[in-house]
Amino acid sequence: MNRTDIINFYISKYNFQKYLELGVAEGLTIDQVKANHKDGVDPGPGESGNPLSEAVNYIMTSDDFFEKIKNQNITYDFVFIDGLHYSDQVDRDIFNSLNVLNEGGVIMIHDSLPPTYEDQLIPRTQISWCGDVWKSIVKLRFNNPNLEIFTIDTDYGCTILKKGSQKLYDKVPLKAALNWNYFVPNKKELINIISVEEFIKKES
Repeated sequence: MNRTDIINFYISKYNFQKYLELGVAEGLTIDQVKANHKDGVDPGPGESGNPLSEAVNYIMTSDDFFEKIKNQNITYDFVFIDGLHYSDQVDRDIFNSLNVLNEGGVIMIHDSLPPTYEDQLIPRTQISWCGDVWKSIVKLRFNNPNLEIFTIDTDYGCTILKKGSQKLYDKVPLKAALNWNYFVPNKKELINIISVEEFIKKES
């Protein structure tokens, strides 16, 4: 089960109609998404240099996109965040996505489980790269009691956010939890990692 499978699972289960993807690139995900309405946001070719997918109907940064649609009553059932993999940008993308999320909607954040230290370094040092997206999830586990958060252990980490409730993580100060050496041995509890099988059982 990869990110597209998870997205289409939710779309089918809840009959979601409106889908937003931040960070479309060549369209490997959005082209396979089975939603009636799809909006794609991407500022332009990334490091690959490949042309943008035709599914990108907002050629701009995610910050500019959310500013553009402000006060237009545009909302979504599912938001997939896979843009700039810097935690400060992911923080803003999450905040802005929550503001346009319909009741009962879902946000999914990709690349929240980097397999190695090098995979999460900022700036990027190698082709395989997740960035420090994981830090954004950790911050939410410390600071936002009004979210349900869990991370599916597949496809470099797919973190699900829903409006709901959670018990905040408080075993160490946030600064300590944002250290890679703390994250690695504690990540299962820290970002609520579950297996694909557990996800299917939970959401079915």
